[in-house]
Amino acid sequence: MNSKEGLQAGKDTDDMKGYYQWSAMAWYELLTSPKASEYSHFRDRLIDYSLWIIEVHKLLGRTRNTGYAFEGLIPAFLIAKERQRWDAVSTLGCAIDRGMRRVSSMQLGHPLAAGMAKAATLSNRTRGGVQDAFKEAKLRIDTTAHQMHAAILARRLLAGQQLI
Repeated sequence: MNSKEGLQAGKDTDDMKGYYQWSAMAWYELLTSPKASEYSHFRDRLIDYSLWIIEVHKLLGRTRNTGYAFEGLIPAFLIAKERQRWDAVSTLGCAIDRGMRRVSSMQLGHPLAAGMAKAATLSNRTRGGVQDAFKEAKLRIDTTAHQMHAAILARRLLAGQQLI
């Protein structure tokens, strides 16, 4: 109900972004549970919603930190591989590769840090913090939490996977 109207119309409704990451993570947990067969209708929904976040929400063109989205894109990539939806695998893999590099460049102390994040004076209090935008020095705990969770998912679920 939260996404149906926007997905069908190809719109970016107010409710869809926030609902995306939480629903994608929940659907993936259902799809990898012992009762996965009961929830098989979520497989294509997860993939389609993830393609929406890339294409309609224009994820890779956003100027703020989008770490939240990769919490859903990473599971969607794995489900797309399982479903052999190769066009989706390609789109998702490319977005994950480009996007995770991009958001990592906003993390203080990260090897890919760029701009303000690279120039920041590091301390035990700031190392690992994540900027909310390239041109804003403030560090937000929610932004950091989403991005770090995405990094953990990438390391745990994508190790050894060919993304692009």
